[in-house]
Amino acid sequence: MNIVKQQVSKYCSIILAVLVMLSSCKKDNVPSPDPDSNPLPGKELVTPVGQPEGDGESMQIGAGGGIFTAMNGAVRIAIPAGALAGNTQVSVLRVSNMNTAGFGAAWRITPHVTFLKPVELTFTYDDTEISNTLPEAIGVAFQDENGIWRGMGGHIDTDKKTITVSTTHFSDWSLFKAFEIIPAMGVVTPGKSITLTVTNHTLDDELEIPMPGKTKPLSIGRDAVASLIREWKLNGAGSLKPSGRTATYTAPNSIPAVNPVAVSVLLKGKGNKQYRLVCNIYIGREGISFRINNGQWLHAQVVTGAVKAADNLIIEGGVVTDGKPQGALALVFKDRYTLQFIPWEQRFPFFMYAPDNITVYRHFLAKPGNLEISPGGIQFTRYSEQPGGHISGTFYLEKAGKQVTENNTTTWTPVRIDGFFSVKRNN
Repeated sequence: MNIVKQQVSKYCSIILAVLVMLSSCKKDNVPSPDPDSNPLPGKELVTPVGQPEGDGESMQIGAGGGIFTAMNGAVRIAIPAGALAGNTQVSVLRVSNMNTAGFGAAWRITPHVTFLKPVELTFTYDDTEISNTLPEAIGVAFQDENGIWRGMGGHIDTDKKTITVSTTHFSDWSLFKAFEIIPAMGVVTPGKSITLTVTNHTLDDELEIPMPGKTKPLSIGRDAVASLIREWKLNGAGSLKPSGRTATYTAPNSIPAVNPVAVSVLLKGKGNKQYRLVCNIYIGREGISFRINNGQWLHAQVVTGAVKAADNLIIEGGVVTDGKPQGALALVFKDRYTLQFIPWEQRFPFFMYAPDNITVYRHFLAKPGNLEISPGGIQFTRYSEQPGGHISGTFYLEKAGKQVTENNTTTWTPVRIDGFFSVKRNN
């Protein structure tokens, strides 16, 4: 324990310096909705509108039409000739995602007019965001003037990771999952258990794939009907006890050689269709476990738990392997209740690992004139708002930056980092 405290203290100045830099340009944080406050199961999903997050982008498009690609390619708007009567300012603004069936960001697209011809909206997604469902089970939803979220299917390009829909109006938009296995990814300590559930986000009791051109209201997430469950299956160490629409996984008493394990469920769809969903479950001790370029698993002991500072939660600890200190690690993110996937951003969430005095791994790559934020992010599986409760999840950085500074020269190298964490909330 003394080694851990020494390592945290040794690299604390680095972590605090970065936190001060990032907090100086913080933005307002709006809590995500608590699932318990949603409508009763089977009712149309109605929520308040989302609140702005960051600055928007705009482009003027005239009667001749045009293409507007915004938010670093996350949103693409294709307006054909004749859809607008004259020059119109088209804007895209990121807002808090209030769609409880949704994932990723939500976008407010204006103006709220009726187009003379359908326009195309294209949104991007990440495979990690849909790891607990299927590409064909995702769709695009908009919030109408009554606060109801209405979903539709679209054209999905699994190579480009995009989904495209046609519409004659703008609104607040979000990607959504028609059904999924929850949690998306699991974290459990050796010998402990975790319960998995199949959740349906449509009003239909059957599992329904979103269809292009067909708009239907979404529902609060509710357990799928037990008769739709065909099979639960475990691939890896531990044991699995199915019970209709749920299953309980119990981890082995020690961390297995193959980690994570996979629990899958085979579902009956409409007609003769079947769908298999998978949840990966990591087994590990409390703290943060991670690896670099698929190498040896490293573990950071988190003595202080998740500590709140301003609007953020800080999880930091000392990395020790075979009794030898290997630096300190920090995860920092906005303190808001959400089980959604949160991508890395320049400010928060934030990752840093300093194994020694000259090397630092960060959630970005520094290039001349700009920072390249790593693809990836954090997926929470538990998020307690009360002291003593657990916060756990998984994370990955597809292109983290390894910064080495020696003899007044700094070099950056891209690396891949993935890991999982489970800690108690301190305050």
